[in-house]
Amino acid sequence: MTAPTCLSSHSLLGDVLGPALGFIGVALTLLWNGIQTRRQQAEIDRERQDSALRSLCSFRSALETQLDRLTENIQKETKWCKKHNSTLFTLLDYFEVYRNNLGRIGELSADELIAIPKIYYNYQDQVAQLVALLGHPGGPIIWGAALDIKFDGAITKADYVSGLKSLLDPADKAKIAISDALRKSGAIVVKVDERGVSEKRQFGAGDHLLDGGKQHGEE
Repeated sequence: MTAPTCLSSHSLLGDVLGPALGFIGVALTLLWNGIQTRRQQAEIDRERQDSALRSLCSFRSALETQLDRLTENIQKETKWCKKHNSTLFTLLDYFEVYRNNLGRIGELSADELIAIPKIYYNYQDQVAQLVALLGHPGGPIIWGAALDIKFDGAITKADYVSGLKSLLDPADKAKIAISDALRKSGAIVVKVDERGVSEKRQFGAGDHLLDGGKQHGEE
């Protein structure tokens, strides 16, 4: 009379374990799928962050490159003026990247938000004053136009050179602000070894955002 009891127990155990194991299997599957989904989402988020960082670093580098061109051309122009009593000054737009990306200005650091607009407006003012002194007060600034300047009264060489040099300090401060931001973001890695201090850029220089321009002595 014991065999039926044993068979009943096995049957009852199977009735209980079968659904339980099935439930555990479903739960483990859901748990694994959830883990995989979170990993995939984390990877997507990292890729988005990396893409945003690369884009911002490219933007900063393009701004920095245009400021480098500005300071280099000012230095060439002032050197030219030491030996000549006239100059052909080309109105170059060193802030095209800045204007074309005004919607991204809020992504910049506090120091950049102070320094970059300052040099931008200083440059616009200098160019406007120069155009006015040449007999076109309030006239439009035509980028790419070449101004034939003779230092014979309306514009003295000292005033012209002084006006250009006044742009160097705010331009340098803007470049410092950009470089600091690039370092903090990890876009510039500073390495110190027995050969000295060197810098390596982790991202591109934003050349696709740039437009060229030449002053005296540039090929």
